[in-house]
Amino acid sequence: MADEADTAGSDANDATDTDALEDDATDAGPGNDTTDAGSDATDAGTDEFDRVRARAADAVREADPDLTSVYVGLIRAEGADEYYFGNDVDEAELRRAAAEQLGMLTCVLADQSASSVEEIAELAVERAESMDLRG
Repeated sequence: MADEADTAGSDANDATDTDALEDDATDAGPGNDTTDAGSDATDAGTDEFDRVRARAADAVREADPDLTSVYVGLIRAEGADEYYFGNDVDEAELRRAAAEQLGMLTCVLADQSASSVEEIAELAVERAESMDLRG
């Protein structure tokens, strides 16, 4: 495998280590638990969010020799959003890993928001272009 590619970014330009995941991670993958704990969340919804957040943090810290790609996005009410995207794949596999990450997230968000995959993808493209992280 090639050298590990690791990208961390933030709208607030401050990155933290994986210990922050204990507070803000969500589990979004086929067959995995997901939750939406928005501002109208009930106590049960908040409990579910906390449970998923804890499971995601544990999964990221777990020593899994088969893990080749990880993405964690943290969205906070005050707007100090952060993301972490790390890979242990060669350049040829990076496109596939990125597509897999995007596909999983797009499906979960479309399902939970009652939007189509296409609508979520279009919004994501608009947001990515406005972030202009390549500069």
